[in-house]
Amino acid sequence: MKREIQPDIPHEVTVVIPRAEMRKKIDRTSGKVEYEIIYSSITVVHAPRHPLAGPPSQPPKIPPGKED
Repeated sequence: MKREIQPDIPHEVTVVIPRAEMRKKIDRTSGKVEYEIIYSSITVVHAPRHPLAGPPSQPPKIPPGKED
């Protein structure tokens, strides 16, 4: 994916791949290895912040974890 945007506009890109199949096939006589990867129903969302949305809010403060 290639999209040119202004660097001062915050944006996010989300890629969702809910299903993927991976297959490996080996020919025992020749030793040839073949890989097949099938992705189904790929969703790509590119969402720049609209100028009227205002500045982004601060991320929540996460308290430090408890040490064991």
